[in-house]
Amino acid sequence: MPSELSSLLPPTLQAWRQTPTTNTRSVWQPLEAFLRSRGYELFTGGFPQRPVAGRHSIRAPDGYHRWAPASVQAPQRSAFCPQTPIQIAARSLDGKDVVIRLLTRASEGHTHLRILEFLAAAPCPENRAVPLIEVMYLEDMAFGVFPMLRASGLEGVWFSSNREVLEACEEIVAVRVGFFAA
Repeated sequence: MPSELSSLLPPTLQAWRQTPTTNTRSVWQPLEAFLRSRGYELFTGGFPQRPVAGRHSIRAPDGYHRWAPASVQAPQRSAFCPQTPIQIAARSLDGKDVVIRLLTRASEGHTHLRILEFLAAAPCPENRAVPLIEVMYLEDMAFGVFPMLRASGLEGVWFSSNREVLEACEEIVAVRVGFFAA
């Protein structure tokens, strides 16, 4: 028998994925108390989602993101446009922006979770996976918490200098060479 909370959520990972992205916030709403108890405040709004105004109105440094020079005057423009309803943006109690992603629901997603845990545990310099900060479990669900790598999604300026363009190209080449060498 599903719990009251579980009955408010899509029953499977597949059903969750089929939710329109414009309804992402409403699907996650029943989980707000759980996420808050774990130290995360969901972004508000529909599309795009924005941080809750309050104690941490400006994103705290986290080692995964920095503001481009053009946006230094307006760092509060942090926003998130979900590409899939199984992920949502949140801000931690210490002001860091994260993306929370549903990894497992019922019997689905467990292989994906094992792969992410393996990558997170591998102290390998060639590991270019997005870091898995933590895994949170609730009933038959597991949620992965990842750093938000870009505050404004894929909108706006991607690179602030030619050096950043070259660094991105170097990263792409390194990943491709590593992939084909394996």
